[in-house]
Order: sequence, then structure tokens, then C-alpha cells
Amino acid sequence: MIVFGDVAVVVSDGKAAAKWWKEKLGFEVRDDEGHWITVAAPGSSTLLHLCANGTHEEGNTGIGFVVDDVAATEKAWATKGVRFTRPTTRSDWGTSAVFADPDGNEFTLSEDPDLKPKPKPRRKKAAAKKGAKKGAKKAGKKARRR
Repeated sequence: MIVFGDVAVVVSDGKAAAKWWKEKLGFEVRDDEGHWITVAAPGSSTLLHLCANGTHEEGNTGIGFVVDDVAATEKAWATKGVRFTRPTTRSDWGTSAVFADPDGNEFTLSEDPDLKPKPKPRRKKAAAKKGAKKGAKKAGKKARRR
């Protein structure tokens, strides 16, 4: 699964920008860790990364996607010809990789294990009924043999 994760917005002062988004628009401050200052609309999982470095690095679109497994996604996409400019990297804040489109625009993948599909629970009633039917069939066969 892949979901839209974040968009970087260049600002002159990250903390002041976060305060404005919170006070004026009612957004929530989700992260405030040095360069990584994010805000989001209440209930939204999409983040605005308030990027106070003045500019993006060349090629960096400031757009991020979130997947359940960065390394697996990188492997699958690389086999389809997607070029990764930074392979899967684990750091203190998480796991990420960077890929580029044919024009050199770069996008970030980051990991959220909570996106992994949950295994469907086995239905106990159906399994019990199936077992009961098998038992009844065996009993019926034994009775016919006698």
C-alpha cells in the first residue's frame, strides 16, 4: 500500500510558520524536531513539512509517499526500471529512500509499518461447521458399511 505522506513548503522560519498554521487555520503541529516541523489538518494523515532551509535541494520536489516497507517497495520498483537516487536508508527517525522520475524530479518514500495489510482472522464458526460436517460424513459412511 502507498499513501500520500507529506509536501514540503519552503518557509523563512519553521516555528513561526507552525504557529501561524495552528492559530490561524486550526492545524495540528505533528512534529517539531529541528528541521522536521510538520503540521496537518485535524484528522488528516497528510503532512505539510515546513522546510525552513530557504530552498529545496536540486531535484527535490518536497513530495513524500508513505509505504509499509521501503526496502520491498524499492526492490519491486527498481525491477520495473525506477531509478533510486538514494537507496533504502535506516536512521534515527525512520527508514526512507529517494527515487526520481524520468525528468530528475525526486520523491521520498518513508516507512509506516502500520500500513501493512492485516491478515484476515480465520472464522472459527466456519472451521467448526466444516469439522462437524466431516465428522457427520465419516459417521454416515461407517453406518452404511455395517
